[in-house]
Amino acid sequence: FFFAFPRYIMAPMLSENQVGRVVSKINAKFNVPFVSESSEGQMIKEAVDTLNSSMEPALRAIIPPDYVEIIKLCLDETISPNRKLPMISDILKKNLAEPLTEALNKEVEIPAVPEFMEEQFLKLAVDEIIDEGVEHTLQRFSDTEVTD
Repeated sequence: FFFAFPRYIMAPMLSENQVGRVVSKINAKFNVPFVSESSEGQMIKEAVDTLNSSMEPALRAIIPPDYVEIIKLCLDETISPNRKLPMISDILKKNLAEPLTEALNKEVEIPAVPEFMEEQFLKLAVDEIIDEGVEHTLQRFSDTEVTD
């Protein structure tokens, strides 16, 4: 089979194990008429390998670099979920904490709390909510408890 080379070739985002799982899942759902299952699997593997090398530049063309880094961290099987937690949380906080705190501060009034304290509370709450979301998401990929 022939596949065009991507314009930019970067390090693959998926490990060989991840590629194998993706290939198996696609192969179970995608059938090419009159092609044997083994040939079909090889064709899918070659296509996924090509996509894998093109994924990072394609993502960088459509989303901010920090979000590409989050995806790469999530896919990196060499880093434990407990090590990923602060790394991903820090990137999200850098991008979301301030604008989210400001937006919430315009919408939410906490009774009996002065405005300067309300902003401090919202910043703390946003940081903890981001940590909780990342922790919950990473827990899905781990056999051990993920905590900060």
